[in-house]
Amino acid sequence: MTLPWREQQAAGAAWGLLDGEIDHRDVVLTRAEREANGKMVSCCSRAAGKGRRIVLEL
Repeated sequence: MTLPWREQQAAGAAWGLLDGEIDHRDVVLTRAEREANGKMVSCCSRAAGKGRRIVLEL
C-alpha cells in the first residue's frame, strides 16, 4: 500500500504503549491496532481524557 508522505511520516512515529489509554486521531493505524491499544502515533494522538497520563516505550 502506498501512503501519502504525511501518513508515511506518521507511521514512523508509532510508539509502543506501556500504560494508559489513547485518544487515537491518526489515519495510519488499523482499527484492530487502535482497539488493541498497544501503539500510539505521537504526532496525531494523545492520552484519552483531560489530565490523563500515558507511558510510552521509546
